[in-house]
Amino acid sequence: YSPEPVALLRRWSHRLEAMHLSDTDGRRDYHWLPGAGVVDFEAVAEAVPASYRGAWMLEVHCHDKDADCDA
Repeated sequence: YSPEPVALLRRWSHRLEAMHLSDTDGRRDYHWLPGAGVVDFEAVAEAVPASYRGAWMLEVHCHDKDADCDA
């Protein structure tokens, strides 16, 4: 987790081999779908080097006890 994922990507993009993505509220390591929290995924996508050919992995968990998480 980084409070500034775009800065982290820019600094270390030359070493990028895989991406493990999830959204969060900025305080805890939640694993929400992109758009459910505060991460600017458009800015993250723009910071990924054009030469990157690795995986984009989403790790998401259902935290809503009233939701149908298997749907």
